[in-house]
Amino acid sequence: MPGDLILAGGGDDDDDDDDDDDDDKYTIRKVQDNTEGLELNGLHHLLAYAGDVNMLGENPQTVRENAEILLEASKAIGLEVNPEKTNLLSKNLKVRIYKTVILPVVLYGCEIWTLTLREEQRLRVFENKVLRKLFGAKRDEVTGEWRKLHNAELHALYSSPNIIRNIKSRRLRWAGYVARMGESRNAYRVLVGSPEGKRPLGRPRRRWEDNIKMYLREVEYDDRDWINLAQDRDQWRAYVRAAMNLRVP
Repeated sequence: MPGDLILAGGGDDDDDDDDDDDDDKYTIRKVQDNTEGLELNGLHHLLAYAGDVNMLGENPQTVRENAEILLEASKAIGLEVNPEKTNLLSKNLKVRIYKTVILPVVLYGCEIWTLTLREEQRLRVFENKVLRKLFGAKRDEVTGEWRKLHNAELHALYSSPNIIRNIKSRRLRWAGYVARMGESRNAYRVLVGSPEGKRPLGRPRRRWEDNIKMYLREVEYDDRDWINLAQDRDQWRAYVRAAMNLRVP
């Protein structure tokens, strides 16, 4: 995720919209001529303008340098940037963007995934990388040098269920919904049905239902007949909330 974002207000409104568009394009080209910073789709900066300007950069210094280029180019053609609307995104706002924009994309369709332990580890690594970008480095109190945040420190700052907890709770919620569908629905028939023929030699592959049973064991439910348990919405919802609990390993 980009390190920093600047929101800069545009100039005063004029009746001649075409001239304003040409002026905006001129200033944007000036910023994109600078080859330092974040590269997106072949360009080193992404600027979206519709009254406001959004500028992305890998670090605050890059954003500030390009903001100065933008200001100088704007002054050259008679435009002014509103300093009261110019600011860096706070860490809390970055976390909100991660939760509302990035995480839903990453977890799209996760209710029907069948994850192995290796795949879960890769998802954890991905989230830790994102969080390190969001929270930045930390100065060591002993040596005075900057270092990366440890995983425990990241989770304490994030203070929300990690990506694996999100997946498990969403999958349990979907499993309960399918279990209550009834035999007239195709999804339920696939869940309770058994394929015909012989399976290949070797260890059986992990099934989606195996993940559900494993998650239920983590929240201290050992009964194999989880489909009957799911008929009780309130009780099943309690297990879904337990799966989201950070204290569950």
